Amino acid sequence: MDSQIIAKLRAKAERCRELAAEASDAEAAQSLLQLADEIETAIPVFEDNKAKLGAS
Repeated sequence: MDSQIIAKLRAKAERCRELAAEASDAEAAQSLLQLADEIETAIPVFEDNKAKLGAS
């Protein structure tokens, strides 16, 4: 996966956290935090796949 895409994913996760901090609805805030966590959990998988493809 392209490093620019990974950087964009990190930025999206950070934006979700920012929006969650500003949200007046607790359920929406929790959903945004969960989405940020899921993005951040997926990033190492993409980085690992990128490394494996680069090593081939």
